[in-house]
Amino acid sequence: MHTPHPKPRKSKYLGNHQRCWIWGRHLLWETMHAGKWPPLELFLSSDLDSAERERVQLQAQQQNVTVFVESREHIGKLCHAQDHQGYAAKMPPFPYTDSEDLLRLENANSFFVILDSIQDSHNLGAIIRTAEVLGADAVVLSDRNQVDVNSQVARSSVGAVNHIPIAKPDSLPVFLRELNTRKVNLLGTHHIHGENLSQVTMPSGCLACVIGSEAQGLSKDVLEFCDSLVRIPQTGKIESLNAAVAAGIVLYEIFRQRHSQ
Repeated sequence: MHTPHPKPRKSKYLGNHQRCWIWGRHLLWETMHAGKWPPLELFLSSDLDSAERERVQLQAQQQNVTVFVESREHIGKLCHAQDHQGYAAKMPPFPYTDSEDLLRLENANSFFVILDSIQDSHNLGAIIRTAEVLGADAVVLSDRNQVDVNSQVARSSVGAVNHIPIAKPDSLPVFLRELNTRKVNLLGTHHIHGENLSQVTMPSGCLACVIGSEAQGLSKDVLEFCDSLVRIPQTGKIESLNAAVAAGIVLYEIFRQRHSQ
């Protein structure tokens, strides 16, 4: 076990804590157990139960993660959050799945969720959580105007970023073109030109659902690759739904139909 770290070292990771730190007991345990995104350094509060702290330290040791025991106040200063519950970790960049590897996951019943320029971290995390819960095989992010997987995304996903492949290809349109050549059904969302979601029979076989950005929807060079479009019927005066809520409704309908067949 390492002795308490008396003074935090200067690091390039301290410059943007939203992208480089995660905190909270549940999220840290999820991340450590998954082993997909091991921390660079793990900070535990000195007032945690000793048995619990030893369990975490053992897990960290197995992943070659350096552990520091610090005061709760000092950990709050490091991660710029007071709700850390005695757990915080300095993280490397998120390990995206290579898009070529993702294509090798494709099979006759694959279900991908493709996001076109989602800019809000809370929305992205919530969509990833929904995709994982509803059995999506992977999430694909746009290369343009797209928030990366960062601290807030990880927290909003409640750790789901650790349990589903997430890819970010160099060019989303090129990736969609490849899906077209592989005869993957691309289902886009469009609040004007889409068919009523409640009246659409989802295509069988390999399916990719494409969700547009909060403000602009699907971009033109993404829209052209969609085989069909759906919209969520609504009667209220507000023009559109939150992106994460809309995604949840569409993804559930896909899940419902594919699992009732």
